[in-house]
Amino acid sequence: MMNASQLSIRKATVRDAALVASFGARTFEEAFGSQNTKEDMEEYLSSRFNEEYIRSQMSDRSSIFFLAYVGKKLVGYSMLYAGEVPDAVSGLKPIELVRIYVDGIHMGKGFGSRIMEACIQAVAETDHDV
Repeated sequence: MMNASQLSIRKATVRDAALVASFGARTFEEAFGSQNTKEDMEEYLSSRFNEEYIRSQMSDRSSIFFLAYVGKKLVGYSMLYAGEVPDAVSGLKPIELVRIYVDGIHMGKGFGSRIMEACIQAVAETDHDV
């Protein structure tokens, strides 16, 4: 049985865009498919989880993606973004956790917590304040 101690996490690069697009679309649909029409889901997935769009996000120096693996199997990912600051945010240099997804068959194994720890560690090594 897979558990969080077997998880390895690394920063993604633009070479991972196709992998993130495919995995991201699948896990997003797992999480939100039942709450949307098929048409709305297809439209959103084709606009936000296509390889070109993901590659552009990965190329943005304000974004950080992490990939989580057990062995060679991708089981989760996250995206941090340090873009424009919304009015409601009090920090001077915030960073946002935009996405964090774990493959549905691996829910409850602590993988999400480990990915979140990687995000927190990465932010601690920067000058972001929120």
